[in-house]
Amino acid sequence: MSFVACLVGLSALAACTGGDTTSAPPPTPSAVGATATPSGGPVELRVATFNIEYGGEVIDFDTVVEGALELDADVIGIEEAWGNIPRLAEAMGWPYYDPRTQLVSRFPILDPPDADGTFTYVEVDPGRVVAIANVHLPSSPYGPVLARNGRSRQHILDVERSVRVPAIEPIATTVSALASDGVPAFVVGDFNAPSHRDWTSETIGTRPQMRFAVAWPVSLLMEELGFVDSFRAIHPDPVTEPGLTWPAGRPTIDDGWNPSPQAPADRIDFVWAAGPVETLDSVRLGEEGSAELSVSPYPTDHRGVVSTFRVEPGVPPVLVAPLQRRVEAGQDVQIAFHAPASGSGRVQVVDASGAEVATAPTDGAVDGTANFDGSAWPPGSYETVLLDAAGDELARAPVWIVDPDAGATLSVTEPRVSEGDPIGVSWTGSPGNRWDWLGIYRRDADPNVASYLLWDYTGATIEGSASFGPASEGPWPLPPGRYTVYLLEDDGYDVLGAVDLTIT
Repeated sequence: MSFVACLVGLSALAACTGGDTTSAPPPTPSAVGATATPSGGPVELRVATFNIEYGGEVIDFDTVVEGALELDADVIGIEEAWGNIPRLAEAMGWPYYDPRTQLVSRFPILDPPDADGTFTYVEVDPGRVVAIANVHLPSSPYGPVLARNGRSRQHILDVERSVRVPAIEPIATTVSALASDGVPAFVVGDFNAPSHRDWTSETIGTRPQMRFAVAWPVSLLMEELGFVDSFRAIHPDPVTEPGLTWPAGRPTIDDGWNPSPQAPADRIDFVWAAGPVETLDSVRLGEEGSAELSVSPYPTDHRGVVSTFRVEPGVPPVLVAPLQRRVEAGQDVQIAFHAPASGSGRVQVVDASGAEVATAPTDGAVDGTANFDGSAWPPGSYETVLLDAAGDELARAPVWIVDPDAGATLSVTEPRVSEGDPIGVSWTGSPGNRWDWLGIYRRDADPNVASYLLWDYTGATIEGSASFGPASEGPWPLPPGRYTVYLLEDDGYDVLGAVDLTIT
């Protein structure tokens, strides 16, 4: 149940201009590995959602890892990661992860062109993919609490239509279009909204908040767009198998937040599927005795859900995709690609000026990975480019080389501004987590104690800029005074960078 008020679109901002490559440095040694021949036919795939609560550190991070492994999934959408996606993937021994979409995966994650983090592809079979979006919808106002507190059904529906439907509709609509084009598609996550298939005339009175049937708009929208609720597909009776996911019965913690004993239990974590997909099974992960899978002590306030599918993977669009957008200096840079079926081409890397720093031929492969030795590349923004045999650009995607010891850098356009003037903020070296954010506080305030005055998300960008003004979240204009702008990590309060600001 994050404090996040909305799900925002994500974007990667760095771009480069054309440049003369005749004087470029010699290409860095590289190799292209062609992807193995697709197996063809259906693939069995396990897809999960797991809200780990405040970075998985409330109870014991080791049991979060144990729980993630117990799901035995192929790809997991993680909620409330708080910057711990790389840590979790490493502890699990899984090779692929994406902080921007908060996924950990056994299979390569291929960031699609122009998706802006709305969804991503997972290559489940050589040259064949599924699409997945991972969401965390607004947590407040929470519908079951409204019902428990006596609010009318119409009021609850009005809240859902104004708060959660706008957050999910553009994502679900985009992903459903992929399913219509023959790509298996999944939307997973913490929806913070129940299902109309659970709040029925048969379930009235089975829990205190269930005073009437509710046609919950989010689940109705998902079905209208062609998605199947995988858990309810396998467990169709909400009376005998309610499938509750929140709150889980984790141990109570001292000096911290705990779900209220009166918290209205419900099923709000989902694995939705559409397209050429058959649901085979769906189970939950929770505390012992409460779910089909368990770990002890249970580490989070949400139970996880994992569903098994038989899918017919689709073919991705032409793309070039760094396996990590943020690469520490000295590490190899791995760039996957899907090229047209005819003709040879090459994968090129250019710096911010457009000058070529490395290139590798595709050797006629349709799918493959170019591996570049980036040890000589200075930290900064780069672009990876897929070119055809004639040198024409087919696809492009950004990648950043960062100094692991440098941390993030935050700056303001003007350190001193007049009251009511826009406040421009720029950053570089951010980890690029899904919910990295900017907060403006009173000068030198501790974000773990004080309240922010204005805030905005960074859009999961490693490098970018934002402007605070009348449309910003928070009181505007800020009165004259001394302030500090913080770059904070992934919906948490760990400071990644700071810069002072004075308003006169």
